[in-house]
Amino acid sequence: MQKVQRFEIWQKLFSLNEYRNEHFHKLNAIKREWANATKLACIWNKIEPVDKCQLSFVFVVPDRKRRDVDNYAATVKMVIDGLVAAEVLLDDSFQYVQKIEMEIQVKPKAFGIVCEIKSDE
Repeated sequence: MQKVQRFEIWQKLFSLNEYRNEHFHKLNAIKREWANATKLACIWNKIEPVDKCQLSFVFVVPDRKRRDVDNYAATVKMVIDGLVAAEVLLDDSFQYVQKIEMEIQVKPKAFGIVCEIKSDE
């Protein structure tokens, strides 16, 4: 049977375009911010450690402006690093994270990410 754990982080998403153009000092601060937000979300939602898993990310945006879903891979990377820091994942290699799904959903006046962790019980 598959176990599904879910958490949400409501803050501005970070795109690969922004990642590519930022100064490394600011990038490090943004990475820490996302790792901390992920860790707090895991604690708040009582996310339990998993061995092997599949991750599903829903990027919540406020409008229907044209966006490339893969452009938010930078946010996914920072959230996954946060899952490792929170000790939900042992490592972020393919042996542990076996599948990643991404989609965009429109919700007026909202910016954030919804993450589902699917694992075998």
